[in-house]
Amino acid sequence: MVEAARRISARPWPRMMTAEAEALAMLGRHQEAAATLRSLVDLTERGLKGDDVGFWKEDAIPFARSWVHGCAGDEKATATAREEVLRLAPEYSFQMRTNVLLHHNLCVVRKGGVDEGIRHTTETLHTLPAQLRTNHILETARIVLRAVPPEQRALPSVVELRKLLTTGA
Repeated sequence: MVEAARRISARPWPRMMTAEAEALAMLGRHQEAAATLRSLVDLTERGLKGDDVGFWKEDAIPFARSWVHGCAGDEKATATAREEVLRLAPEYSFQMRTNVLLHHNLCVVRKGGVDEGIRHTTETLHTLPAQLRTNHILETARIVLRAVPPEQRALPSVVELRKLLTTGA
């Protein structure tokens, strides 16, 4: 029994690797995040098939890429990952589809387009009915907001997004 548990725990779990890459990206450890994604892609290309219970889907790697490249401010790579997620994710997957749009907005903010990225984040949230504004979506929007440099936090677009995230209106 112990030996079986060791074999299972030694096996790389794709969902854990995507989560690790996303966490490293949010911590600003962009090279480590990219290396984790490369390792995961290498493993899947050699035949790693996700998990035994179906939590890991085909769109997990592009979604993680969207996070990693959005946090790093790589607009081209973020756009490529976003398009792949939008192609792979089911139409009803509003949460994934919305979050990749927010990753793009994060990228824009990190590249200096604060007003544009924040306005698009606000517009993205306004297009969702309140009942579809999940914690995951709202927290991603907060990450976009936190990326705004302190000297630009008084911009009207930033104030509007902060109000939306605070009051829901």
